[in-house]
Amino acid sequence: MYRLVRRLSLPFAMLICVMFVPGASAQHVERPFAGVNDTIAHAATIPLTVGSGSCVCGEECIFRVAASSSTVILPRGGTVIDAINISCLLPGGFVSLSLSGIPVGVIASFEDSVTSGSALLSLSATNTAPLGAATITLVASSGFSTVTFQIVVIITDVNMVGDASCHIAYDIVSEWDGMFEAVLSIDNATTVPIQPGWILTWAFADGQTVSQLWNGTVMQTAANVVVRGDVTIPASGSDKGVGFLGTRMPNVPNQVPTTFLLNGIPCKIN
Repeated sequence: MYRLVRRLSLPFAMLICVMFVPGASAQHVERPFAGVNDTIAHAATIPLTVGSGSCVCGEECIFRVAASSSTVILPRGGTVIDAINISCLLPGGFVSLSLSGIPVGVIASFEDSVTSGSALLSLSATNTAPLGAATITLVASSGFSTVTFQIVVIITDVNMVGDASCHIAYDIVSEWDGMFEAVLSIDNATTVPIQPGWILTWAFADGQTVSQLWNGTVMQTAANVVVRGDVTIPASGSDKGVGFLGTRMPNVPNQVPTTFLLNGIPCKIN
């Protein structure tokens, strides 16, 4: 067992290191709601073996840290777990993790998975958490070495189906030799413009991947695709500029995705 203090608010961006003491019972200190720019901190001695390849571990360890998923979809009232994998740390090495930019209505906490050399990041959303996307920043430190990366959290409501505020048209223009081209039309049915930085997400069902996207940026983890738009979608208007080249599995149907979320809100499919 380990003594654990989670979700501490850190004034003046101070990083509080929390030691884990074998045999102690778990203790938990947290406020009921996190806010943007709140920070939680976590530190542990994780039993790992020295990594191979280009990893160099000396008096001050050079190490690697990566999230299993760089994008997570978090339903209201639900919880998701993202493994923060740590490698190339000296056996018995010490690493501290801090997380900032937690969205309002989201509670975050860390736990150790000592058998796999990872820390488990738990994100839970209240039933009233604002829908949309937020980017949280994780900083890992060991000695003088620091690794920083970001995780996109998309808060959605699983009870909302086909919201009338947005419509999506997904058209496959052509297919050939394990590849295809698709274009998207995104209709904003509201009276308020959707500002640049909007996020459109969907999941492929047949092993497709996005290889090149235009008029936006794309991240894909397994079947999950996240597109961040770089233009304003006007009120009662459309954006017809996003398209991509993709790969598909041979002899497998290239089906149109069945669910699209725009800033966490499900859209009707035209």
